[in-house]
Amino acid sequence: MLNDILERAVLQGISDIHIEPRQGNTVVRFRQDGILKEVSRYKYGLDFHERLMNKIYELSQLEVSRFGWLSDSSFTATIMGKQIFVRVSSIPIPHHASGFEESRSSQASIVLRLLYRKNQGITPLPELGYPDESVTTIEHLLRIPYGIILMAGPTGSGKTTTLYAMMDIIRRKPVKILAIEDPVELPLDGVIQVEVCRDRNVTFANAVRTFLRQDPDVILVGEIRDQETAEESVRAALTGHLVFATVHANTAAEVIPRLMNLGVDMDQILSCVKGCIAQRLVRKLCPKCRRHITDPSEYMDPDDYRKAYGDLFDESGFWVPVGCTECDEGYKGRTVLWEMLIMTKNVKEHVQKTNGFIESATAMDLCHQKDMQKNAIDLVRQGITTIAEVELFVPISRTLGELL
Repeated sequence: MLNDILERAVLQGISDIHIEPRQGNTVVRFRQDGILKEVSRYKYGLDFHERLMNKIYELSQLEVSRFGWLSDSSFTATIMGKQIFVRVSSIPIPHHASGFEESRSSQASIVLRLLYRKNQGITPLPELGYPDESVTTIEHLLRIPYGIILMAGPTGSGKTTTLYAMMDIIRRKPVKILAIEDPVELPLDGVIQVEVCRDRNVTFANAVRTFLRQDPDVILVGEIRDQETAEESVRAALTGHLVFATVHANTAAEVIPRLMNLGVDMDQILSCVKGCIAQRLVRKLCPKCRRHITDPSEYMDPDDYRKAYGDLFDESGFWVPVGCTECDEGYKGRTVLWEMLIMTKNVKEHVQKTNGFIESATAMDLCHQKDMQKNAIDLVRQGITTIAEVELFVPISRTLGELL
């Protein structure tokens, strides 16, 4: 049964498989293009659920007696001729909440993250959705000999994929690139990749500290999540290395206070931070069946529309999903929704005046870049995505903006 679930997931290019005990059933859900959908509900009782969990635990080299523990592991599987790296996360559900009345112990709820390592090439920045002018700006940033460039966004927003696209550009030069990741998602030729292993004291911070004795030119830090990693990453940038890292922040401007919260000194931020990129992934409209709307009354009440969107789409109109045999409910694939803060002289002066707590639109104007809201409007006008899709991440309507 596990092989069947994995085969269906690989066929559809699924990123995550959720296997959950619910009301005495085993529910399987797939996440595709960011959307989670139920695909199967197995009504075979406790024995079926435990056998499925046992198989996953066996492959992950976890003890089946640890159903009641929080567990993280991984395994590699060959599915339909493709080698898939599977990250496993398991949480315990008490027997009275799982719905398995005959159970007297906790049952595991598992998420499998599928990484298509050997089958997935590096996607260039334009194919990710970055326009030519933004790619040119990023390429200018990559020529900087030292400093730190930060990628911001929530889990699953494609930060690592974008960083890999940048590494693909840099690795063409005669440089030494070292990376510390958790885990290594895609092997990169020309990049020395190290994987976090806390049992062996291989942490982000310890790795960066050791990297400095490896004569690197470029260092990639999978995530800055604590003060020690932040300090070591900044120290590497201040000592003549080009550092790339991800952080959890909602906007490019929020990266600055995030670093401050992690204990990085303002003077160090101004000295070493060269650029911050924030991104999300939005679903793209299917080009075969999307429908162009020029009369807003086809979409919503005209008065409500005018109150929410004013004249934003009067000239361009906008598109809505329809659905056909070539797509999933009118959407096909995803693209980036982004913003990029360049630490120009004007931006640095503004950061100092505001003590780091800068407003996103103001910061973008100071470095002559569009904020995420303006880029979202452009994507809608171009028919790449929909109003509803971008508003999952950024408000473009006045009414939603007032609520946030």
